[in-house]
Parts: sequence; structure tokens; C-alpha cells
Amino acid sequence: MHETLYPFALIALIGVIFKRLYGNTELIKHSINVVVINVFLPALCIKTFARISLDREMLLVPVFAWLIILFSLTIGIFLSFLTQRLARIDKKDLGILIISSSFGNVLFIGVPVLNALYGSESIKYALLFDYFATSLIIWTLGVFILTYYSDKNSFSIKSSIKTILSLPPLWGIAIGLLLNLTGISLDNYIIESLDLLSKTVTPLMIFSVGLSLTLPNLKNILILLPFIITKLLLSPFFAIMITALFDFDASAKKAVIMESAMPVLLLLLIIVNRYKLNEQLTALAITISTVLSFFTLPFWAKVIEVYVK
Repeated sequence: MHETLYPFALIALIGVIFKRLYGNTELIKHSINVVVINVFLPALCIKTFARISLDREMLLVPVFAWLIILFSLTIGIFLSFLTQRLARIDKKDLGILIISSSFGNVLFIGVPVLNALYGSESIKYALLFDYFATSLIIWTLGVFILTYYSDKNSFSIKSSIKTILSLPPLWGIAIGLLLNLTGISLDNYIIESLDLLSKTVTPLMIFSVGLSLTLPNLKNILILLPFIITKLLLSPFFAIMITALFDFDASAKKAVIMESAMPVLLLLLIIVNRYKLNEQLTALAITISTVLSFFTLPFWAKVIEVYVK
């Protein structure tokens, strides 16, 4: 597993160095994220779902993802009450802490990790985990929590649904499934084009993560730590417990557990910026959890290797 993560760490480090050398890289990062979400990731979705074998695991993975995220949210809310009592923290930051405990970077880190560990067939589980669980919950319940604690009261279910339906990768999944179900075969040059576009996803995602990492603010690390522990340790532990109760494909189980162990969602930075909340605290949560994940992910990979057959 460490050998799998070394290339990712190196690419992320290049992103960090690039940011240090060129200063403000927000426009570059934004451009990379836009092109990945709108072009390269939809291509990966179409390619993946047009050729996969459809099975019941495709329905089970989002269900388990929902349960895991809701479990982590519950723990996060409980921890937020304790934090509010024990530490002096702005009420507006509590929502960020709760979300940090619950939503993982299942695309920008999850897709490359699953692909490296379990092969391209496992990518479909990462996409299902994200677009039928993480994205649905973060843009509805997640945004509601953030705005509730910020006192902005700007949550709109109509706006959330509109955002979800406008996600290009979701349409990529729909197109891929339509091609799969109708038995339509794409011409070779289209398949090769999709392959070429798909291959850019991993390095660009990891490089973007590197551009997002910041130097830690020691003052907030102790406040963040219980929430990050929930994300990196309690979530995957719960995933192991709940998937063990059901008999389904081992590769799907492995994917669900690994995805539940991912560090804090990179997209959270964009959402926090949209609602004018604490970007520094959010960036710190992403940075600390991402760095720690290079130690926790190999641990969970070993656990999965032993207990999931």
C-alpha cells in the first residue's frame, strides 16, 4: 500500500512546491477542478459505466455509503456539543467541524487509491459512493448544517437539487448506463478518446490536492483532531462492522471501507467559500486529514486484506 501511495504523495508534493513557488494559485486550482469535473471525470464515468457488468452491489454501495455518512454526522454533531462546551470556538465553525467528520475525498483521492489497489473495475464503486451518497447529502443536509450554524439561513432545497442535477459526472454515469442497458457499442476512436481523457483524472486530482494543502495553524489542530479521528478511524471501523453483517461481493466491501477512510472532502473548501465561512479552518482540516491519511490508509488496506475475503 505504501508503494501505491508514494506516487500520489510525490505528485501532491509537486503541487505544494508549485504553490510555494508561484504564490497565489487559486485560479490555476480552480481551472484544474473545473476541467476535471466538467470534462475528464464525465469521460471516466461514461467509459466505466458503459462497460461494467450490472449487479446488486451497484445498489448496495450507495446504501452503505449513506449509513456510514449519517453515522459520522451523528458522531460529529455529538462532538460539536462537547467542543462548544469545552473550547472557545465561533459557533459558525461548528458546522465545518461536523462536515469534516463525515465527508471524505472519495473522488480526488478515492478514485486513484481504489484504481491502484483493486483495479479499474473498482472505480465504479467510488463513483457510486460519491454521486449517489456523498454529493446528494453534502448539497442537502450538509449545506443545511453549514448554514444553520452560520445563522445565514440561506439553505434552499430547490437550489440544492438544481446543483446536484447539474453535476456533469452524474450525467456521465447516466449516459454510460444508458449505453450499457441498450447494448450500444461506441466506435473505437470514441473509446480511445474516453480512455485518454480518463487517464488525466488521477494526476490532475492529486496535483489539485497538493495545491490546496496549507501550513497548519497549531491553535486549531486540537479542536479539529477528534473530528478528523472520526473521519479517518471511526468511519471505516463502522464500515467494516456494517458490511460484515451482509453477504455481498468482497471487492465492493473493500471499496466501501476504503472510501469511508478517505480524508476530508476537497469540495468542502468550495462550498465554504460560497457561503462565506471559515476557509482557513476548512483548509486546515483538509491538510491535516490528507497528511494523516498517508498513514491511516495503509493501515486500513492491511485490515481489509486480513478480514475481508
